[in-house]
Amino acid sequence: MKDDADCALHFDMNDESINAIDAYEKKIADKTAQLADYINLMAVYFVIQDYGYNVDLDIPEHYFDVGLTRIREIPAQIKERLGESDEANFWRDYALFIVLDSPVDEAVWIRYIQSGSTLVPLIAIGLHRSEGEFAAKTAELARSIANEDTCRTRYIESILSSGRAMLD
Repeated sequence: MKDDADCALHFDMNDESINAIDAYEKKIADKTAQLADYINLMAVYFVIQDYGYNVDLDIPEHYFDVGLTRIREIPAQIKERLGESDEANFWRDYALFIVLDSPVDEAVWIRYIQSGSTLVPLIAIGLHRSEGEFAAKTAELARSIANEDTCRTRYIESILSSGRAMLD
């Protein structure tokens, strides 16, 4: 690896969740993290909340326990350091909805999509709206992640693929 800055992404791309978490957290602590680092970290923390994934990869309990706390905290850290991030806010709300069945405001997610700030909420609301604007935007989301390989993009692709299969 060239340098420490590449470590987090390298681990993430190789599905080494614990190493990716540690490397992303180090970048955040060192104040070298970019927006993508924060959001990628949120996605890893979210994915390890899945019991099957967690058990399969033998994720230490500490990471599972701290994950939801960090998912709640990271959007505020982003806002303080880099400004507001609709995608980070989406990941927080989506994770809490999926893991804890917390209520969500779908209208907020639709505003994120329509404003163009992030298309990622389509994984939650766009798949059951298979025509018109949402279909085109879902295709755009798929194209936008086609050349990426992180936990975040693998998760998005898995949801998009399962959605396409259900619509076929």
